[in-house]
This record gives sequence, C-alpha cells and structure tokens, in this order.
Amino acid sequence: MEQIRLYLAKFKDWRPADTDLKEALREIIQRRWSVEVKNDDIHLSGFTVYLKVKPILRSELVIHREAIMKELEEKLGPKVPRKVV
Repeated sequence: MEQIRLYLAKFKDWRPADTDLKEALREIIQRRWSVEVKNDDIHLSGFTVYLKVKPILRSELVIHREAIMKELEEKLGPKVPRKVV
C-alpha cells in the first residue's frame, strides 16, 4: 500500500501541459470575444497566466476573470492557473 501512495504522490502537483492550457485559453477568448490571440502572446509562470494583448481586451478579461477560470477548470481540471494578468 505504501508503494502505491508513493507512486501517486508524484501526481499530487500535476498541472496541464502549457500547450493545452494555451490552446484552451485561446479557444475561450476566440469564442467569447472573436479575437485571435497568438501562442506567443500567452506566457505562463507557475499558476499565473500573462497575456500580451491590447488594453481594451485586457480590461474585458479582468472583468470576466472568474468566468474564464471556471471554463478553464471545466476543460482542464482543478489544477489550472489561479490568476490571469
């Protein structure tokens, strides 16, 4: 039983791959605001997502941050970034 616990412990801090997260975020932004965001404009650092977009879109993203995070969690599971900047 101890061996199984040790094996599963390495998945404790699992989070989705950066490419999956970027693709899911791009899809959400495209669907909600009809704006194309390049993969180069999305940067990840730990559990924070940094977006290099126009200020008006950034304001919309901040306003709808909770809805975006909820959609990401539904798509990728509970280990998604906690902050979109």
